Amino acid sequence: MKAIFSFLEDNKGNMWFGSCIGEGLIRFDGKTLERISPKGYARTQGLVLDKKGNIWFASIGKGMCQYNGNSIITNFFNEKSTYDLMYTILKDKDEHLWFSESSNNRSLCYYDGNEFHNFIEIQNLPDKKMYPVLEDKLGQRNFVGSKKEKALFLPQKWQWIKKR
Repeated sequence: MKAIFSFLEDNKGNMWFGSCIGEGLIRFDGKTLERISPKGYARTQGLVLDKKGNIWFASIGKGMCQYNGNSIITNFFNEKSTYDLMYTILKDKDEHLWFSESSNNRSLCYYDGNEFHNFIEIQNLPDKKMYPVLEDKLGQRNFVGSKKEKALFLPQKWQWIKKR
């Protein structure tokens, strides 16, 4: 692998790598490296494992992708433009996937397993490009940031608190 942008370990002990330069999604079973995505997957990052064992990742030109163990679904949310990358993907305690996706005028978004939600449509964000960073261990606060500022999101209250 020429470069690794993210990695995770699944519940079977496999190591997964998000790579670049056409290498894409790669699995290491302890003995063998295996390219899962076909050639042509550019920068691949933000690997997240959901409770069903699906691996979610972002790839330039392919959008948000899901690998279900057999095949990869590209552009999962049917976006008009898939060039920009969802830079950070965060899975919260409720299995929601949080990410940012700027090429389609979306800032902070999340997928609850059924529906795609865009916070720029729900309420005003502190900045147009917000990136999920982490969730506290109780799942009561999500920390997000941007180039300009950071904010705290309280999911139970759907409330933003700006931090300077």
